[in-house]
Amino acid sequence: YVLMCLVITGMQSYDQIDLHAPFSVAFQNIGLGWADKIVAAGALAGIVTSLLGSLLGQARIYVTLGRQYLLPPWLARVNPSTGTPQNATYLTMCTAGFLALFLDIEVLAELVSIGTLVVFAMVCSGVLFRRYYVRGEGEPMRPVLLRLLAIIVTS
Repeated sequence: YVLMCLVITGMQSYDQIDLHAPFSVAFQNIGLGWADKIVAAGALAGIVTSLLGSLLGQARIYVTLGRQYLLPPWLARVNPSTGTPQNATYLTMCTAGFLALFLDIEVLAELVSIGTLVVFAMVCSGVLFRRYYVRGEGEPMRPVLLRLLAIIVTS
């Protein structure tokens, strides 16, 4: 990232950098139209790959939760011929499509940021819990959970 920042600030002044497509516009401004197309195609391929990886990963999480009966068991069904979780994939794709269709992109970006922050806070709290809790020893679970809840609320 540091090298990319150095390259783009070497190509043009920092106050002229386009926030939506910085490298594509920077190459266009210095007269390299062919590089502009390559950068735009690479960015598009990267975004599509990232989205598909995230959506398919979410389907696998639904399958695991369905197998443990934390979600309806029909989400755990896997196609016998292909080995893919069809029900979970359909649910994930329909949910993502619904959100993309009816919510503004700024709202979605804020929701993703908030969700990521909550997940990181929960993981950090879980690490703290596992660090200090020993099964069968020490104080009961309730005070430890109250302390973790206080940490989560204050963060």
